[in-house]
Amino acid sequence: MIYESWVWKERLQEELTAFQSIMDTIYKIPEGLNDEEHDMYVTRMNSKIEQFIFLSAFMIRKLYEASKVSGELKTLNYACIKYPRIQMEDVIDKWNRHKIDEFYDFENARKISLSIETFYNMSIHSFIFEDVRDADKWIGILVNSDKHKDDGLFFIKRDTVVKIINDVIEDDVLGIISLRLEGKIYTTKYSGDKGQESLFKQMKRGKKQDKT
Repeated sequence: MIYESWVWKERLQEELTAFQSIMDTIYKIPEGLNDEEHDMYVTRMNSKIEQFIFLSAFMIRKLYEASKVSGELKTLNYACIKYPRIQMEDVIDKWNRHKIDEFYDFENARKISLSIETFYNMSIHSFIFEDVRDADKWIGILVNSDKHKDDGLFFIKRDTVVKIINDVIEDDVLGIISLRLEGKIYTTKYSGDKGQESLFKQMKRGKKQDKT
């Protein structure tokens, strides 16, 4: 359980700031490396991206589960690209998941949007996770989870990743309602009448979802 969210958001900001300082140069490979040194350097840089995103996603998930993000933030969606699954007769497993060109249609990109919850779940439970480069510049990630692998592979731009993390850091909960018997908590970033109105709308939306 998280009682004070500012400590976690402070750490999230530290991780983001540190990563942004190397983001543009992470794949500028030093000259004079032999093949083995080159491969080791690239592997380390891959790992830096993985660690940054996995750690950030975990912290965001903990903030969500502790009701330390606002209901308004939960409704936000972020643009990404989905490459649909093909070759449905073949099973994707850990032995062949590296063959992404065989399982996903990169000629049929579809613009979609995803929530922060989908982002952190796919990152934490990633089945496929690959960084994407344009020359020596990191531009985003290809990711899906075991749950989504037969739906598609998702490309999330690095600027979108940064925005998601920034939005969580800057979010603040100023109002909360707990329905203990129903096991539900609603939060808002607004105070006063606007906050009460937001909480009421969230409760009303939640009741509609329970009926469907």
